[in-house]
Amino acid sequence: MKIEKLTIKNFRIFNGLYEFDFSNRDLVIVNGPNGNGKSTIFDSIQWCLTGKIPRYEGSNERNKFNYIMNEKIFKKKSNQTMYVEIVFTTDEGIKHTVRRTRNKNRAGRFLPPKVSVNKEPLNNKDGADRISQLLKDSNFFEDELDIDQESTLDLSTFFSSTQLLSQDALEDFIKIDKPHERYKLIDSILGVRKYGADFEKFIDFMKETAKQQQGKLLRDLEAPKQRFRRLNVEITERERVISDTGQLSEQDVALEVKNLIQQEKSLLNSAINFKLERFEFIDEKLLEELVKLRDIYISRIGHCRDLKDLLQKSKRVLELSLEDMKSKRNNMKKEIDELHHKMNKREASKQKAISRKAYLQSLKVRRSRYQDLKQDSESYLLEIKQKEAHIQELLAHPDLLKVKETFVEFKLFIEQYRENIKSLETINQCLNYKDLVTKIKGIKANIEKDNNDFDSIKKTLTVKEEELEQLKKKIVSSNGELSQKKEGNVEQLVRQIQEHLLRSVDNSHCLVCGTDYKMDILLKKQVTKQIDEFNRNLSEMEREILDLKTAESVCLEEIKSNERQIKTIQKRIDDNNQHLQGLLVNHAKMKNRLPEMKEFATKNEISIEQREKFKEFLDDYKLSFNLFEEIKRLREDIQKTKSKNDTTKKLITKVKNETSSLKKCLDLEEYYINEKINRISNYSSKVKEEKIALQQKISSLNEQILNFDASINDYELYTQKIKKKIPEFHPMQLDSWILLNEKELYKIETFENNLGKKLINIRNFIQRDQISQLRKDFVSLDQYLKRKDKVLKEYEIFINNEIETLKSKHVEIRSNLVANYLLQHSQYIDKIFAQITPHAVYRHVQLVPKGKNLYIVLTKEPNQNLFLRELDENELKEQFNASLKFSSGQANVLALCIFLALNYSQKWTNLKFLGIDDPFQNLDDINIFSFLDVLNQIVFAQRKQILISTHNDKFANLLKAKIGLDRDKVGVIQFRGYNEDEVIVKGNCISSNIESVR
Repeated sequence: MKIEKLTIKNFRIFNGLYEFDFSNRDLVIVNGPNGNGKSTIFDSIQWCLTGKIPRYEGSNERNKFNYIMNEKIFKKKSNQTMYVEIVFTTDEGIKHTVRRTRNKNRAGRFLPPKVSVNKEPLNNKDGADRISQLLKDSNFFEDELDIDQESTLDLSTFFSSTQLLSQDALEDFIKIDKPHERYKLIDSILGVRKYGADFEKFIDFMKETAKQQQGKLLRDLEAPKQRFRRLNVEITERERVISDTGQLSEQDVALEVKNLIQQEKSLLNSAINFKLERFEFIDEKLLEELVKLRDIYISRIGHCRDLKDLLQKSKRVLELSLEDMKSKRNNMKKEIDELHHKMNKREASKQKAISRKAYLQSLKVRRSRYQDLKQDSESYLLEIKQKEAHIQELLAHPDLLKVKETFVEFKLFIEQYRENIKSLETINQCLNYKDLVTKIKGIKANIEKDNNDFDSIKKTLTVKEEELEQLKKKIVSSNGELSQKKEGNVEQLVRQIQEHLLRSVDNSHCLVCGTDYKMDILLKKQVTKQIDEFNRNLSEMEREILDLKTAESVCLEEIKSNERQIKTIQKRIDDNNQHLQGLLVNHAKMKNRLPEMKEFATKNEISIEQREKFKEFLDDYKLSFNLFEEIKRLREDIQKTKSKNDTTKKLITKVKNETSSLKKCLDLEEYYINEKINRISNYSSKVKEEKIALQQKISSLNEQILNFDASINDYELYTQKIKKKIPEFHPMQLDSWILLNEKELYKIETFENNLGKKLINIRNFIQRDQISQLRKDFVSLDQYLKRKDKVLKEYEIFINNEIETLKSKHVEIRSNLVANYLLQHSQYIDKIFAQITPHAVYRHVQLVPKGKNLYIVLTKEPNQNLFLRELDENELKEQFNASLKFSSGQANVLALCIFLALNYSQKWTNLKFLGIDDPFQNLDDINIFSFLDVLNQIVFAQRKQILISTHNDKFANLLKAKIGLDRDKVGVIQFRGYNEDEVIVKGNCISSNIESVR
């Protein structure tokens, strides 16, 4: 089974849809500079089949940012889709299709991936199972006994380890010192893990079962062991207590208790009744009664101690009498009232001062306003006086005196002057109206003339266009006739010559000119003469065609001239229409005054001479009229200024009335008012300071009152508490009650202490029988625990010795099995490594399994595997270990050899495919022709399809030239660059179905 087609949409650098056709391609070369996206082809195949990109697994990068969908598509604020689809073709020609899809919603979150196999939609898990079934070789898994074995196929690991190799995987396999991981990988790929896997599981199961049984037994023994320890402590403690009782007999202990009870009754007059005959012997009932008695006395001790604490605490509170404290508190309250009265008086004085200060502040404002008003009034009076003097100067002007002599009254002059202004304006409008009408008529006449010229030229243009069309037809017809005639003559001439040559025996006679000729040059001269005569016969027709073309050119020139004239006339018409529209608008505006102008014209002469007459009068008296206008304006200004002055005087009077008693301050300097304000401010500051002092004194007195209130409350509270316990208590008897309480407490504590000692003796005599029973339980429990400890030791030996011995034997057997497999593959690896890039000294590769580790060792001689297997792991590490001693280039080549061997030997899949992603950064590290020979063997001998990428153009060209395949069997994909809009790819594998999203 091989890959036939790869379709990519919006995957990583691919923005849009890209199709790659691999059908009938045994070798596909992906070529392009580093960083241009070659690895994305391999990533797409890996992701489509496994859902993973191994070089991003195990890092946090894939959680930090989007590394699957094209970044430009991902940033769009809409739902987006990306997918990769692969079409496989089996050797029988059956096609299978696998598609993996990932969608993004508007919020920028990825939805769960979708998988389809042969166009059947599946969820992620079912899709992975179906792809595994499609790719895996059933023969590799047919012997598995575990029904869940199919799910154990790690498709991503298998695929990346045997089918698709990247640069990172090459170096990691060799350079990273992880022999255990190498062994695990080889074990799975070679299929060895299925041999003995069930037995290993059975060993692990037995070990786990034994551990569970061991753990259960340990848990079951926890309670008995804890009881065993408790019994041991209890027996020891009881024996110690009994030994402390000395040699007292039971009667001695009973007598001591009896005497103690009698003493308690005589001393404390207790109400507890004990029959004295009850103390003749000791038993549990007696012990119980005595314990109750002791509890009563312990309670009485607590009561006495509480009373003692209460009496001691109340001693400080009850030092003063209640009457003294109340008297002092009342005196302080009276003093506070007096201080409050004094503070209120000070506050009233302060408020008056503040009010007075505010009034003075407002007085400053009024004074400023008053001074401003006075200045305004004085300026108004000065302004009126100046303007009146100016009027008198203007009235004495010679031009005004002349007017007075001519018109007697100024009023008549002004009326006549204004009337002349109006008449002159009307005359101007009448004359303008006449000119406007004349212009409108002239423009309309021009427009009409241009329209007529336009129509005439348009008709001429139509005739010329028809004439041009006729000339073109004649020229085409004449050219065709001339061409046919020439071709006919030539064909006729050729035909005659051909017939002559075929029929005539003597070829020395020319059919064309009829001349005998002996030499070729004579024939050519006669033929040339015939052609010249033929051309002379055709000259008349050619002259006619020339005349027709000349007429056509003239006609074209006339048409162009007519078209230019039409454009010129049309522009002139448009300009005149635009000008006419402006004149008509002005005409419509002037129509509003047309009746007024007609009425004026009936009464007056309308002429330029009349207009000049009016202008002359107005010019002569223009200065006089302007002087009258200035006098009028000055008189109006004087009236306005007088009005303002009257208003200002009223405001001055109002300010004086508002100031009342302090009117005289309005005319004084401001500093007099400021002195009064400062005196009030100083007084206010003193009042404020005195108020603060009074408040502090009141606060201090209030604090003392609060303390007295608290003391009175404490006095009453302690008195009540004590009276609850001592009803007859009086504060004056406090010391006596403290002394009585101490005596009673001493007596009770002494009795309780003695009683406790007697109880210990009684308990010891009672516990002797109990110790005997405890010893029996202790011995029995000890024997039980010893038996169980023996079972635990057997479990420990089974788990740590027998199971581990069995497991190590199994690992050794399995390791030998892997070694036998690798012995065969080592020869193949050895062969390839020697071909591509042998080491100067250590030329042979050995894969040596040890336990569950796999070491890569290079030796001077071949087939050293059996000898190396006898070494322990430390000795193996001391050999020429490739992971420690190879350069990066050598390690890459060695890993490539191992990878090719794994691909050759793998049995898990029927996919005949090998992918190698840019294996060599430096071609100097390898023998290129030997590597090409290895690839040739894979293609022809193993019949596999190879997909290989390289950044080196020379290597790519060498691959195409030396691989030994037909040109149509070699596919090429060339990456020329990419940006956020598209990937630039070329080659014979690129389908035309490419849609870049811009």
